[in-house]
Amino acid sequence: MVTMISMDVGRFVNFEEFITPKVMSIIYLLGVIVIILVSLAAIAMSFKTGSSSFYYQSEPSIDWMMIVAGILYFIFGNLIWRMICEFVVVIFKIHDSIESVDNHVISLKPPQ
Repeated sequence: MVTMISMDVGRFVNFEEFITPKVMSIIYLLGVIVIILVSLAAIAMSFKTGSSSFYYQSEPSIDWMMIVAGILYFIFGNLIWRMICEFVVVIFKIHDSIESVDNHVISLKPPQ
């Protein structure tokens, strides 16, 4: 058991085993949550309550550009974030495929 743990730590320290593919779904979900919250904040900030003072009073208003920006950020922010995360996952899958081919070629090599 101890040798198994030390071997995993050794693989981890020597970058033979990657943690990024294992935590990528968590990173993706955290990014989606942030994008959703920022989009909702942009939409919420578009509703101005107006100001009231002794000399000046303004009516509540809506900033339509902020609403459109929040919706566009929600759509395109999630789309671009998904593409970035997929790109990272594809890079690691390419690495796994190349490592698999390398191991297969080594196993075909005749012993000397």
